[in-house]
Amino acid sequence: MVATSDFNQIIGHDFSNHSLEIAASGGHYVLMDGPPGCGKSLLAETFRAIQS
Repeated sequence: MVATSDFNQIIGHDFSNHSLEIAASGGHYVLMDGPPGCGKSLLAETFRAIQS
């Protein structure tokens, strides 16, 4: 089962949200790094919503 997430529902990742918006608008690649559980997978799943 695939959960559909909306980019607007992510709270508390202001810097990451802004960075992903810039990457999506410019067609740039994104490298996400951080400890387990910090939200990388959640942000990656919702990244498709802002690419459209």
